[in-house]
Amino acid sequence: SNPVYMIADEDAYCYLTEHGVELFSEREAFDGQHGIMAYNRTLQRPGKSNQEKPMNEWIVSVGKHPGVISGATWVKVQTLLGLNKSKSYRKPRSNVALLSGLLYCGKCGDYMRPKLTDRLTAMGEPIFTYLCTTKERSRGHICSIKNVNGNTLDAKIIDAIKEFGKNGDQMVDQIANIKKEIRGDAEACDAEITKIQKLLEENDGDMKPLILALGKASGTSAEQYILTQIEELHQKRESLQKRLSELQAASSQHELSEIEFDLMSQLYASLGANIDDYTVEEKRAAIRTFVKRIVWDGENIHLYLFYHDGDYDFPAPKDQNPVESDVPSGEYSE
Repeated sequence: SNPVYMIADEDAYCYLTEHGVELFSEREAFDGQHGIMAYNRTLQRPGKSNQEKPMNEWIVSVGKHPGVISGATWVKVQTLLGLNKSKSYRKPRSNVALLSGLLYCGKCGDYMRPKLTDRLTAMGEPIFTYLCTTKERSRGHICSIKNVNGNTLDAKIIDAIKEFGKNGDQMVDQIANIKKEIRGDAEACDAEITKIQKLLEENDGDMKPLILALGKASGTSAEQYILTQIEELHQKRESLQKRLSELQAASSQHELSEIEFDLMSQLYASLGANIDDYTVEEKRAAIRTFVKRIVWDGENIHLYLFYHDGDYDFPAPKDQNPVESDVPSGEYSE
């Protein structure tokens, strides 16, 4: 549970900001290499065991030491630890902060995190807002984008997903077309990999006799000429090896993309009819399967999907203006 072992990466930054941790390092410092330094984590009292303080009381910065555990892994461990603390653990209520880690501020680009209030909706759900972490940390000096009603926004996203489900056949067709393109790219990629592997073998074959000749030519005028040829072949080999690594990485990504699109197709087939019955974790997983990012610009929500380069916009109602979080829940901007 000690964050000192966690790598300061995007997952770490997202998790810490979502939990209201006071960060004394800029977002850029979360470079995916260094570890986390956390202070004020425990309440130490003489004669009593240390008591862990809430995360919003922690003071965190990026340290100089290398991190050990990825942010994603560390976050998963915290979830498991939380589940094991009590056998009476209950899953969170539905429609509570479904968009954590996906919602971005359209003004400064930082994450928007959920913040609960003490009020409840008519359905008994906690009322919460999404607010920009930069706005919160700078007290509105760096970013002043308006907050957005979390309950309303989550509901709108779920409604949009239902609409996607109604058009499932059309989207599955689009996904099938994208898969064909990916498969075509993969075949071209594999063909080039085979070609480069053959060129590397030829390069090594050309270098061997030169290395043997170099021993015999030592101290003669031919020595420098052979060294020049060896250096040229060495540079060519490095260039080929670099290209091979790039292609192999692309080939792996092609395989992953096909799996992702297969999952999307399965999800679209049953999405609209079943999503209301999902748990909050299942809803989050469903959203993350095909939503790349969500951006709040102060008036509109832009929903970016994995299968499309464009976006899906929810315009604010014409008879309403975006409002701040102290307005009653029925009047929140969408």
